[in-house]
Amino acid sequence: MRIRLGILANNIMYLNRLVAFITSKHHESFEVYSFTENESALKTIQMQKIDVLLVEEGCNIETKELFDLSYVIYLVESRDNESMNQCPTIFKYQKIELIVKDIWNIYSEVIGNVKKANKSVSIDCKVFAFASPCGGSGSSTLAVSSALYFAKHGKNVMYLNFEKMSASDVYFCGEGTQTLSDMIFALKGKKSNLRFKLDACLKRDIHNISFFSQTKQVLDMYELTVDEQIELINVIIDSGMFDTLILDLDFNLMSEQRKVYLLADRMIVSSDGSEISNQKIKRFHDALMVQEQGEKVSLLKRIVLIYNKITSMTRNSHCNVEWAVIGAIPMINDLLSSQIPDKIAMYDLWGGLV
Repeated sequence: MRIRLGILANNIMYLNRLVAFITSKHHESFEVYSFTENESALKTIQMQKIDVLLVEEGCNIETKELFDLSYVIYLVESRDNESMNQCPTIFKYQKIELIVKDIWNIYSEVIGNVKKANKSVSIDCKVFAFASPCGGSGSSTLAVSSALYFAKHGKNVMYLNFEKMSASDVYFCGEGTQTLSDMIFALKGKKSNLRFKLDACLKRDIHNISFFSQTKQVLDMYELTVDEQIELINVIIDSGMFDTLILDLDFNLMSEQRKVYLLADRMIVSSDGSEISNQKIKRFHDALMVQEQGEKVSLLKRIVLIYNKITSMTRNSHCNVEWAVIGAIPMINDLLSSQIPDKIAMYDLWGGLV
């Protein structure tokens, strides 16, 4: 669904920059109309529906005339100016990408879920879930590494971390002020249009990977229910923006958490090859076999195993389970935690998952 965006501004150079950026970077999301005169703006809006009208501060337009025709947002020169003529505001002197996110954020609250946004294109999104009963086996590192691999191979990748102690910002950096906390608030409030809120909250890394910044408070993750996790995953898939979704999850054998695991085409479980880790993998495997007796849908058949942080002491060890092993990664000691995923992405591991 494209938003019809009108922009009314006196500063022609600023107007041209806005229009050029939005039509270049966000043409699939916005249909842009630009105006430098009040009368032409009003006439166009009366003739055809404009969803949102950005009005530069200083344009003497009668806001009341527009209330029934368009949703008005003012571009203001001071961050302290949070409202103008009873309309919301956006600070104009910031990166245009952040202005776009502010538009999404404000409009998502206004439109609510009255309008349902459809996929912009039909995309088959592959979902890969990472979780492990073996603490310290590098499950998150592997999840990030797979995201880097798929992005480097031309995939449209979304990395989604639902761990209670998520540390997404260690691995990824992007522009924007919204975090996963804002998305959780929207899910619980049930007032925002979640598709538009998604655009407002997502950040994009230099590797072209989309992600949410970690929550502002750890306790926010404890408020997120399994049903809300599933709802958000479905919103992401239905957006049509991604062909690869990486889920970084806590390990949990409860039946509720299994619902999230079952959304994945593949679940990747990691072990460091130690005796303790291999025993945990075996116990996890055996527990799943018990859980799935009589079940029509099998998680067991979707799981693959990867050995990570292998040393000379553990390189010949095995978990003795029926899952396919997709690789073994040696211990990496000479890099920072944030650098290790790039190193692992060079290994020929992830291509076979697709």
